[in-house]
Amino acid sequence: MENQQIGPFLILERLGTTRRQKIWRARQTEQAREVALKFISLPPSFDHSRAIEKLSVEFDTLRQLRHPHLARVYGAGVFEDKVFVASELVEGESLSSLIARRGRIAIDLAIEYSRQIASCLEFLHDRQLLHSKLTPDKVLVSADGTIKVTDLRLNRKRKLKPLRRDRRDMELVAYLAPEQLAGNASHRSDLYSLGVVLYEMLTGRLPFEADTLARISRTKAELQATPVCQARLDCPVWLDRLVQSMLHPNPRQRPHSAAAVRLTLEEIQSLDQSRKGAAEKMAGSFNALNAGTDKSEVIRLLGGKAAREARESLAWYQRTWVVGLAFLAALGLTAWSLWPPGSEKLFESASALLQSDEPARWGEARTLLQRVIDRDPANELAGRANKLVAESRRRTLLDQAENNIRNALQSEAVQDFVAAWQDERRCLFAEAYRRYDLLALRYRESADDGFVVAEAEYRRDELAPLRDLPYDDRELLAWINQSRGEMDTEATEMLRTQLQGLVARLKGSKLYAACVAAAEETLKRLLP
Repeated sequence: MENQQIGPFLILERLGTTRRQKIWRARQTEQAREVALKFISLPPSFDHSRAIEKLSVEFDTLRQLRHPHLARVYGAGVFEDKVFVASELVEGESLSSLIARRGRIAIDLAIEYSRQIASCLEFLHDRQLLHSKLTPDKVLVSADGTIKVTDLRLNRKRKLKPLRRDRRDMELVAYLAPEQLAGNASHRSDLYSLGVVLYEMLTGRLPFEADTLARISRTKAELQATPVCQARLDCPVWLDRLVQSMLHPNPRQRPHSAAAVRLTLEEIQSLDQSRKGAAEKMAGSFNALNAGTDKSEVIRLLGGKAAREARESLAWYQRTWVVGLAFLAALGLTAWSLWPPGSEKLFESASALLQSDEPARWGEARTLLQRVIDRDPANELAGRANKLVAESRRRTLLDQAENNIRNALQSEAVQDFVAAWQDERRCLFAEAYRRYDLLALRYRESADDGFVVAEAEYRRDELAPLRDLPYDDRELLAWINQSRGEMDTEATEMLRTQLQGLVARLKGSKLYAACVAAAEETLKRLLP
């Protein structure tokens, strides 16, 4: 199927396959973007015309959904006897592959990944949608640590169809809530699945291993999972308690919402970063934003001594009835202050994060900025947000290049850029120039790598005057000393450009210290 044109899509290469689906990388020629093209085979027993009609309606609705942690659906069509779906192509690695490769995920990363997934579930549940089949295979991690949840379906039945006893179906069962196995899925079933995913990230194994459908159904309905702390001694007690609550056999004993899970994970991040006492963090000063059930739910989920300290430390103005009255009184002011300036606040928070020297903060800033963009893409603030997103991606790229960071989560364009940068640092200007030029040509049509192409073209043009210079320090020093005798020729301006480029790139290098000194001395003589 490679190099085959299907409607507006040119098939490039296969990305993966499942029992009923084949997924390909394809280029949508008119939009000049690459997409993931998924082909779904319909069982022979289906009424194809009716099934295609239903799928068209479903994917037209999915196309309207926008969230920074949900892989976008662009549309669907029919090819021969198959339905194909075009969706966002996420350059990264599945969470299941990441777990298989690492065994266990670092605690801070596991918390952050789960927070992003919870944010996506919160978005879906607010729209009365369930994912229903959340597994690490359905979660993609991009190079900058952004999570994308995939395989959302609107018409997915809440009651499971009869499962086969093959490996793939039994792997799915391991992530499903006990009530879901009995045919009673709800939004808390998704929270159970997220709990299993978080448990697996932290421990490297599942809370309940799938043996037979009947046995695992009974086990999940009757037993509580082994605490994470028993498998991982460095797991914070607050995080362990949250996982236990998400995996509770009784859905009513789980967190009441994805928002509560997200807030709890953010609170755990805050506790871990500040090292402050639980009561101090949980009781915080009153405002209309932290009043309500979710804040109480966070206290309940953290539980134990933290919950007691938090309750006991509440001042009179933080008691439940006072909070309720204050909330009602402040409701009008809160609504006025949050809308429409909510986007302004997100923009300000993102701008503050971008002032940090930590690349992880730049990724958080991009998430906030994307929310600003998604709210109103035509707004002037969205235009400013797009510029900040582009700048933050550029900063991340340069940080990775400077520190020679190359890994499987990066796109090929980023890895090629890092390699070219390292050649440039070693004074291999001709090779770096060739790499930058090749990169710019190869990825020019890639919408996702446009910022990499732009930076590569800029650095390629900067290197053009230097590509013929020797890279050996002694030969380069000899060339600089020799160039002093050519100051009265027509090549003076080119010489000045070359020497300035050398100083900018070699400043601070011990190996080329003599070359830099000679170049600076020559530049002084070249000044008009």
